[in-house]
Amino acid sequence: MKMKYELLVVTVTYKPEISELIKFIDSYKRYNDLGKSAKLVIVDNSPTSFLDISRIKSKYPDVTIVENPNNPGFGASNNIGFKLFKSDYVLFMNNDTEFVEPVFKSLIKLHESDEHIGCIGIRQLGSKLSYFKKFTTPSNINCSNFNEKYHIISGAFMFFKSNAFIECGMFDTKIFMYLEEFDISERLNRKNYHVIYASQYYFLHKKERHRKEINERLWIIGAQSQLYVCKKYGLNPRIGFYGANKRLYKYLCYYLVLFKIRDLFMILRILKYRYSILK
Repeated sequence: MKMKYELLVVTVTYKPEISELIKFIDSYKRYNDLGKSAKLVIVDNSPTSFLDISRIKSKYPDVTIVENPNNPGFGASNNIGFKLFKSDYVLFMNNDTEFVEPVFKSLIKLHESDEHIGCIGIRQLGSKLSYFKKFTTPSNINCSNFNEKYHIISGAFMFFKSNAFIECGMFDTKIFMYLEEFDISERLNRKNYHVIYASQYYFLHKKERHRKEINERLWIIGAQSQLYVCKKYGLNPRIGFYGANKRLYKYLCYYLVLFKIRDLFMILRILKYRYSILK
């Protein structure tokens, strides 16, 4: 019989920096205002030989760690962590983050204030994006205030009612990575649940330091996810591809000025692939 918790906190790792992972776990322990009613689950997708699991287990025996080297993707791995235990609420959170204040009780109270709230996002420190436009949102829409019709919250912190997460079908396992937020927000809305943004609460997200790096493999995965989501919802994929391609052309000009030939060819390969899958 599965154990029952008030809150599950699930994070997925892949070749994490141990020091950063420890900071994440320590911040969870420091600001956990539910005590033993909360449970932290780590689903590690790293190759078996990469992460010293025994070190983490010995330091944090109350943290459940799932070794998952087959790496089925971000959403599928979150689903694996979620299914381990029963819970009233579940928080899916990146591990390149830290808690900076106790928020669990406050967010549960906010959920309880309205049965139609399915998911809550909060403000990110250390990164510009707490929520962002859907790729289907017209360019003239004002981004200064969150509106679930036009915006999605950051997938770095998504606090669900567990029954809403189950009812909307959990994360789509066909999406390896990227656009999970768009997809699950659409499905929540179709089940008459709302996604809200609680800007009065904070967490630290440290992803901003990696933003200038271009990863060819991740851009290709992103293109595949976007094409899949567009087909799933009957959307014209060119709408979403336009904004991303525009960014790639900016990178192209940047590397051209710096005369970084290797990076230029990488961007050209990415663009070629993105155009090829639209045919």
